[in-house]
Amino acid sequence: ALRGRLASAVDLHLAGTDRVDPFAASAVASVTASIDASTLRLPIRTEPVRRALVAGIGTLALAGLAIALLPGPSRIGLERTFMPWTDAAWPARTDVESLMGDLSVVARGRPFSLAASLERGDPSRERVRARYRLERDGASGAWEEVVMTRQSGRRFERRVPSDADAIEFLFESVDDATGPQRIEFTTPPEVRSASLLVEPPDYAAAVRGPQRFELGPGTDRRSEVPAPQLAGSTATLRLELAKPLPVPDPGTIGKTLVGAPGDAEFSIDPSDPGVWNLVWRLDRPVAIECRLRDEHGLESTAGATYRVGVAFDAAPTVAIVVPESDDAVLPTAVLAIEAQARDDLEVTAGGLEASVGDGETVSIAEDLGMPGDRRTIRATLSIESLGAEAGDVVEVIATATDGLPGRASVRSSPRRLSI
Repeated sequence: ALRGRLASAVDLHLAGTDRVDPFAASAVASVTASIDASTLRLPIRTEPVRRALVAGIGTLALAGLAIALLPGPSRIGLERTFMPWTDAAWPARTDVESLMGDLSVVARGRPFSLAASLERGDPSRERVRARYRLERDGASGAWEEVVMTRQSGRRFERRVPSDADAIEFLFESVDDATGPQRIEFTTPPEVRSASLLVEPPDYAAAVRGPQRFELGPGTDRRSEVPAPQLAGSTATLRLELAKPLPVPDPGTIGKTLVGAPGDAEFSIDPSDPGVWNLVWRLDRPVAIECRLRDEHGLESTAGATYRVGVAFDAAPTVAIVVPESDDAVLPTAVLAIEAQARDDLEVTAGGLEASVGDGETVSIAEDLGMPGDRRTIRATLSIESLGAEAGDVVEVIATATDGLPGRASVRSSPRRLSI
């Protein structure tokens, strides 16, 4: 009896139409009178409730099993679901590790690379990044991020600037990161410049003064002295280092200054600990390679090498130039004799000697004038004063002496005068 009328009556009543419209009021009253509360039945469907209850119980059972078998991931899942404000996160599927080890100091200005390893994950597909910032004059710069280049296997590298005081860095993958590390940059142990002072031996000091050569850092043409130096000279190699270095032991100086003469004297400038001096006597050619090492174990890489050649003092040369050749003369002849002597440094003395056959040698001229690298010796020879007779042969020889102590006079080839 209520089908088709109950809904309309409810709408009219809720809209208030039955209070202003007699027809609507009559319709609502008719439906109200037809309702018998005692016979009203509300059908309830229990099947969906049972299905939902079974599903809920099954879900709880599965959840309990998961918690029992996988407690770690289950805990993380529950925390992320019910406590999203915590820092709970799923386990990383990659693992990046630093390969910089305990390195704490490297050389400033040299090529420097950061290195890391992707221990878990596909290195051919995953990216590894480096984040770093440089420190200069006590102030840290902004963080910079660079993608690292895969090398062999799981190794990744990236070259970064080293012209700073320090670098702070860390490595990141898609879901993992290392802790920050810090490496300081220090001045490498290198030779900044060098000079060589060569002082000639005493006997040559009058004709050759001290010479100084600027040899530079030991890596260009300046590192080799342009001309051989006189044997017996005193050489002083002055090395100006980029920074003070530990003093090498006297017994191991040859490992630091490789090629240095064994009798060389090593010292440090008392006014500047960054200056080394090496003094030795030039007896042979020398090539000295500087293999420096600082307190951090950093070694020089430039290969600074200094070379000094040696020229030995050559003996003087002397020859008779007048007469130009052997000659035949009369017993009464008076001849002009002239000889010329030369030396690489100086001729300190010269002379002319004459003899008849195997007889006694007689000095006919001696020149002890001012030393020089050239000298002319002249004399007038009277054949009669020598007592030579027809048929005899007079030999004239020139002599020359240089300043090298202990060296004998040099004698020329004889000029023969047939009487």
